Amino acid sequence: MENTALNILIIDDSPDDSELPVGQLRAAGFRLKTQRIYNLTGMEMALQKDSWDLVLSEYSLLQFSAQMALDTLKRKKIGTPLIVVTRSISDKDVASIMANGARDVVRKNEVGRLLPAVRRELAVADMKRELTMARSKVGDMEVQHKAMVSGTQEAVCYCHEGMHIEANNAYLSMFSYDSLEDLEVIPVLNLIDATDQKKFKDALRKISKGQSLNGTLALKAIRQDGETIHIEAAFAPVKLKGEDTIQITFTDISARKATEDRLQYLTQRDALTGLYNRHFFTKSLTQAYNNAKKNGAISSLIYFDLFELEDISNSQGYTVSDAILLKITKLFRDHLGPDVILARFGDEELTILLEGADTETADKLVKELKAILSKSSFVVGNKKQPCGCATGSVLISGDLKSVHEAVSRAVAMSKGQRPQARTKVNAIPSESSPAAPEIIGDPAAFEQITAPANVPSVSGAKIELTTTPAVFGSGDPEIAAALASDNFRLVYQPIVSMIGDVDEMYEVLVRMVGSNGELINPGEFMPKAEASGQIGDIDCWVVRRTLEMIAAIEAEGRRVSYFVNISPYNLTNSDLVPLIINTIKKTGIDGSQLVIEMSHPRVAENLDQVSCFIDQIRESGCQISLDNSGPVTDTLLKLPRQSIKYLKFDGNIVSELGSSKDSGALAAVMDMAKQLAIRTVATHIENATALSEVWPLGFDFVQGHYFQQPHEDMSYEFAAEDETTLSEDELAPSWSQ
Repeated sequence: MENTALNILIIDDSPDDSELPVGQLRAAGFRLKTQRIYNLTGMEMALQKDSWDLVLSEYSLLQFSAQMALDTLKRKKIGTPLIVVTRSISDKDVASIMANGARDVVRKNEVGRLLPAVRRELAVADMKRELTMARSKVGDMEVQHKAMVSGTQEAVCYCHEGMHIEANNAYLSMFSYDSLEDLEVIPVLNLIDATDQKKFKDALRKISKGQSLNGTLALKAIRQDGETIHIEAAFAPVKLKGEDTIQITFTDISARKATEDRLQYLTQRDALTGLYNRHFFTKSLTQAYNNAKKNGAISSLIYFDLFELEDISNSQGYTVSDAILLKITKLFRDHLGPDVILARFGDEELTILLEGADTETADKLVKELKAILSKSSFVVGNKKQPCGCATGSVLISGDLKSVHEAVSRAVAMSKGQRPQARTKVNAIPSESSPAAPEIIGDPAAFEQITAPANVPSVSGAKIELTTTPAVFGSGDPEIAAALASDNFRLVYQPIVSMIGDVDEMYEVLVRMVGSNGELINPGEFMPKAEASGQIGDIDCWVVRRTLEMIAAIEAEGRRVSYFVNISPYNLTNSDLVPLIINTIKKTGIDGSQLVIEMSHPRVAENLDQVSCFIDQIRESGCQISLDNSGPVTDTLLKLPRQSIKYLKFDGNIVSELGSSKDSGALAAVMDMAKQLAIRTVATHIENATALSEVWPLGFDFVQGHYFQQPHEDMSYEFAAEDETTLSEDELAPSWSQ
């Protein structure tokens, strides 16, 4: 504080006495500017002329006094501290002048006490100035915050003890109120739907206790007009007007919720009839079967083959057959009611799941539906067209070996009822009557067939390629044992189109089976495998099993693409390339269904090896994907021309880049991908917020737990976003009953 410049106003009629405090302060290192006055006029002029850091005043003069100086400072609302420096003063007068505002009293024969008093008052003055500035800033911030909240499009309110104390125009508009006065007497809880009020109260209680919430809260809210809206609420503790309040930001997600509900509807429904689709029905049937196994709950499956629709389609066109199918499904829905699961299982096949129904109930319902069909005729042109059917029903109980066995039995029951026995559903046949799969490609490739480990059953065709067993004796013993005993499992995560494609695509992920049968994530064993060199054996195992899956799926007539991650450090493995090329040639499968996925950073480090690998497998038709993509321009230019078909980006990084100064770089990569016909995939989409962030960026596909976690079953229901239900009554032909 020493070496500080001070403006000091001295009130004393003795020049010699006024030098006593000045000398002390200069000796302490202060640089002083002083003025001595001894009456009110002099003080008025001095205060008008300059600003002062300190006033040193004699207690009493002939024409002036310390008390008069204090009164002048108060009248002019000047906060300069005043210290009395006097020859003599009584204790009573000390108490009086201190009570009236003097900061200290120092006797001239004790002038050494002046220095600490001055230092103290200067420090206090600094703190007062800082406090004044802070209050001013807080005031400015409150004004700015209020202006920002008032102008924002988000609905914001502030509540204290559950009551509204402030709200912006967007909030009033959201809940259809005209003014804040209308809300001040209404608890915030009253705006929340009764079903979500407990959840809302718990959130308020946590915030009041200083606890935090994980993300936002999805709620249903009630507008003043009674309309229900879907909202997301974010909470934050805020001090407003000196009170502890809670700021609540509401976002209307009604449109998004409606879109999500619509998308969910489309993924569960048949586009033509509006009935449940095969995927949803199979999932429901599996649940019923599991319930039967666990607790003995029974259900019944009914299978309808409307076989004459195929002849109508061939002779009259699919428009006529579709219209008749719509009318039949309407008849069935009207009879069954909304609680029974009715699905379109195939082109001309309908299935019904009766929960809690025994065989007698199912058979009775079959007779009723057949009677409805037989009494109904459909006018096609000027002729009435009947529509015959073949049926089968099966009790879903714990005695069945699988869901596929139930479907197979129902199909088998219907065979004899058709004019030409034919099975249109790819169901798994029972052990008593095995069916040979339809082989796509060279039949000789499947002369020796067994059931491969961890290949999900598809239509009964359990196919395994014959391969020479390897010897796994080195490296990590646990991994070696798993390789030797085939103790790895594959799980699958769907890759979902953002542009309307309905092709099935999955990423293939590997798990190791532990000693207790548990599945071990790759993060626990892959580092060991890389260190020991066993990563090559694991990669080959995964590729081999994936190719077996492609062969089995292709034998069903389905097309599914699989993304398999290969370590670029494993590209020199002498077994990998021959395994891919020879297996694809031997089976005749479409190699483009295997997408080899490699981490871009590692590819950039091993460009020569990667280029050689790509050249070697090019003839097989396999496609290449770069994972963890970033600035890929240089890499793409150095790899063989048109060799990369997919670029995968981490969705978390993408959302950050899309909103940062690097967004231009991301846009450039996306534009380059489009020009080179490379498809882009955003990964790690964990929730709707992440999906909404990558949605505007133009990705072709998305992947993440928001759609489905990795699972051993490939049960994701792929559906185009632009599907619509074409079940309007006016599309159907006239009919009579």
